[in-house]
Amino acid sequence: MKISAPTGSVLAGNQHNINIIKKNARAIDLGDTINKIAIQVTSTNDIAKIKHTHKGFVADNLQTVYDRLIILIIGEKKDYRESSIGNGTIFELSVDDDVWGLAELLTKIGNLGISKLEVCLIPTPVC
Repeated sequence: MKISAPTGSVLAGNQHNINIIKKNARAIDLGDTINKIAIQVTSTNDIAKIKHTHKGFVADNLQTVYDRLIILIIGEKKDYRESSIGNGTIFELSVDDDVWGLAELLTKIGNLGISKLEVCLIPTPVC
């Protein structure tokens, strides 16, 4: 299944449901191999979940496929002490920039121009 999500270049266009490709995929739910962005969607906003996702991402060597991992929390993002995870390792995750709660997602959508929002109105065929 292809998902078009108009939140700028970060989520625009080529997201595929990884769970359809690989049952119960670890670390990511959506992947865009063209823009090299992976997304984990979760309702858990604890730093332990973020670290667990980062660990799984690296363990599965997904940093060779994706340059960026975004963790989308269905709820409120906490004020974390860490600004990044994996400092100086194979893959660094910016907690400040790449962990989003619903408020951050809505802000990103609100900052889009009308032409990018209109893309939502165009049905996307299921792949």
